[in-house]
Amino acid sequence: MISPRHVLAALVLLSAPSLALSIDAGARFESLVARYYSEDVASDPTLRTESTLTPSEGSWTPVSDAWRAQRERLSRQRLEQLSSIDRGRLPAAQRLRFDILKSTLESNLLEARVALNSYGDNNTNIYENLWRLPDLMIRNQKVLSEADALNYISRLRGLAPVLSDMLAAGARRHERGIVMMKPLYGQLAAQARAYSSGEPCSPGDPNPLAADFRRKLAASQVPEDRRAGLSAAVDTALVKVLCPAYSQAAQRILALAPRGREQGLWSLPHGRETYRDSIELALDERVDPDRLFELGTREVARLRREISELAKRLGIAPDAASINTYLTSTPALSVANSDAGYAQFQASAAGYIAFIKQRLPEFFSHVPTTPLVVKRAVKSLSGGPPSPGSYYTPALADGSKPAVYWLAFPPGPERYSLASLPALSFHEGLPGHHLQFSTSLELAADMKDLRARQYTCYVEGWALYAEQLAYEMGGYQADPHFILGWRLMQLERAARLVLDTGLNDRGWSPERAEAYQVSVLGGAPNISRFLEMPGQALGYTWGFLEIMSLRERARAQLGDRFDIKAFHAALLDKGELPPRVMVRRIDELIAAQRSRRP
Repeated sequence: MISPRHVLAALVLLSAPSLALSIDAGARFESLVARYYSEDVASDPTLRTESTLTPSEGSWTPVSDAWRAQRERLSRQRLEQLSSIDRGRLPAAQRLRFDILKSTLESNLLEARVALNSYGDNNTNIYENLWRLPDLMIRNQKVLSEADALNYISRLRGLAPVLSDMLAAGARRHERGIVMMKPLYGQLAAQARAYSSGEPCSPGDPNPLAADFRRKLAASQVPEDRRAGLSAAVDTALVKVLCPAYSQAAQRILALAPRGREQGLWSLPHGRETYRDSIELALDERVDPDRLFELGTREVARLRREISELAKRLGIAPDAASINTYLTSTPALSVANSDAGYAQFQASAAGYIAFIKQRLPEFFSHVPTTPLVVKRAVKSLSGGPPSPGSYYTPALADGSKPAVYWLAFPPGPERYSLASLPALSFHEGLPGHHLQFSTSLELAADMKDLRARQYTCYVEGWALYAEQLAYEMGGYQADPHFILGWRLMQLERAARLVLDTGLNDRGWSPERAEAYQVSVLGGAPNISRFLEMPGQALGYTWGFLEIMSLRERARAQLGDRFDIKAFHAALLDKGELPPRVMVRRIDELIAAQRSRRP
């Protein structure tokens, strides 16, 4: 008779080779991740500032086409190295890390191709460093000591060669017929002039970077007797180096404007194929533009019916133009475009976030504690004009700055509607972007070494899902006009699928797109985002529908075992997920819950 102890020993011996292979695969994978992260951090001072890994840096990461080509080759090499690891031998936690890293590397290659053939979102527009790097200095660069101050001055001087590389890359694309929309050249030139002017470079308000340095220097530990000299050195760097570099950049960018395009991405060389690449970057899936156009058309028709029915119940004419007029002109549903009106607007936004925050424990296993503040939106941290749109910036990882919900309230309209403010606040604040990014900050520290890409489909899909979840949490019940405002926002996102694909793949003229926008949304046409950032706007509705589909699938398959907190944790607790990885993670959650005993 064989004893149970001998059976167990035999099983251990049989499984030992497999266990050893698993441990070996896991160790090799983590060794690769550690090496990649170490190499990237060591070679990328801009990354170190973005991630607040260091308080100050004295140089910038190169942004030349040669550097981009080198990064592309590196991503290919890393993908080849990663392919030598058997994913199936990794434990579940490492398989998730493997999938995220693989997706990020694949997207790096796709992004490199898009950056050579168009001017897309901030990750692929070579001109973004014109404003992104000064904003990064203002937001993240610290001046705590004299060494930090010297680093700041070094970086001011170092911006000039960055601008030179940027302009050279733009000229090379221009020669190949890869051009931006005409209005963008003027907008970029205006941004450049904002950094080339102001005291000490020209009379007027202080230059944005001079003002930032003096503000930080005043709060630093630098001895008083050293401050005047450091301020003078900043003035010299601006007057002799940076302001002239920005002035020249403005002139050279404007010189390219006459050849700027007036049509969608299809009008560029290989434009339609580049558009498909841009779609894949946003959705993590190569989706045919016709499919997106048809989805948008169906969603627009469905939402217009719902909005019409709701408007009739509220006694409002059912067309979008009449609804917009009613919501902005009715005193009880709007605020005046004034300082007092903004104060009411801001207080209302904070109130909606506070309401939802009380309900979060019923729907989430982790409620983040990262602080959030509401501020009036500006286009640039360097003191740009008011922004026409609201947005969110996460808190810094080192805790030195809170998250901000930048609430748009620009001059222009006489009144602003309050009807869409709840949905907007749920989108940007809680349970939207703030919960999303703060959960990642607080729980996903073990994933930071992967440097996962942010997919529009995941990031904005969650924010639209948050609007829906807020409805289920009671966030709109105070006034049915709030539901109407939310539905109008949903309609606008669904129309983006039609407009983006129509303009960039189907050959729609801007005039046709504007007419469609007016007929559907009833407001003043604004199609610039679809022409300037092809593909970016597709991720909102697509990602929302994907998350809703995953939730319904999990609910249908799990029945009473479905746990909304577990579903949300699977989407959020490991930080930014590529959409394909998100789907796989929910499938694994379903399998794990089904295997548990009742």
